[in-house]
Amino acid sequence: SGYQAFLGSGNLQVFQPQVNALNKQHRQWLADLGSFIGSLHAQGADPKAVEYVTEAFGRLAERIKTLAG
Repeated sequence: SGYQAFLGSGNLQVFQPQVNALNKQHRQWLADLGSFIGSLHAQGADPKAVEYVTEAFGRLAERIKTLAG
């Protein structure tokens, strides 16, 4: 991925603005995910549905974390 290329380039100074932007977007995505799951709970969503959503997005979050190094 482009993110991995940034991190693997060995010259992060050149790519630092892009890396910072991607890190910021990742933190925002995690915050939005937390808000979404909280909203599901608050609206009384079926606990099993919340579990499925949490598991699916949790796997995606772990994959992103792995790719980011």
